[in-house]
Amino acid sequence: MKITYAEEKDIAAIAAAEAACFPPAEAATEHEFVERIKYYGNHFWLLYDADKLIAFVDGFVTDEPDLTDAMYENACMHNENGAWQMIFGVNTLPEYRKRGHAC
Repeated sequence: MKITYAEEKDIAAIAAAEAACFPPAEAATEHEFVERIKYYGNHFWLLYDADKLIAFVDGFVTDEPDLTDAMYENACMHNENGAWQMIFGVNTLPEYRKRGHAC
């Protein structure tokens, strides 16, 4: 197992994992991940099993204490020096759940 930060090369795998974890109406799109990684790729933690992305946690930093819907849509709201680390999602592929990967 390997934990890394997100980079542009990870976008397709991240979008695929998101699609496996959420219904289409709720899942972030590949384009949204492009923007998120551009602004706060260092706030994505990716868990790889060999070359396969099996789980990730993501969210940006802000001075706002409460998570809002707008934060999911506006990656540019990230403030690297903010007081609060938001968690947008904890995604684990269904076949890897209940194994302690999201602890």
